[in-house]
Amino acid sequence: MRWSEPGWRSTVLGVAVSAVLGALFPRFWRSTRWPVGLGRRGGAAYVAVNTLVIFAAHGLGRRMREEHDTAVAEARARLGRDPTDRELHEQYGRRRLRRHLGREPTDEELERALRPGAG
Repeated sequence: MRWSEPGWRSTVLGVAVSAVLGALFPRFWRSTRWPVGLGRRGGAAYVAVNTLVIFAAHGLGRRMREEHDTAVAEARARLGRDPTDRELHEQYGRRRLRRHLGREPTDEELERALRPGAG
């Protein structure tokens, strides 16, 4: 990983903060690494809940990637080229309005929906 890649700086910062906090507060830091004092059933529940949360996060991430890829593909098909950020934003608005209205939105409806404060 290079320093200029996304996520690299935050990873280094997280490791540095963890090291400093671990050095300053070792007893407290040790107790935060694993659910201390839960017993067998509590530990099993902790593992089960965390597994479900991770599974749900992966599913949500997959749906978001699919939604993004679909919006990009629709915008690319409509425009005949890769969409700009603004055009992709408009495509998301089109998809949302299409689901809400049950039909293809007009340009006026799209502009009204994308206007700041239109929420």
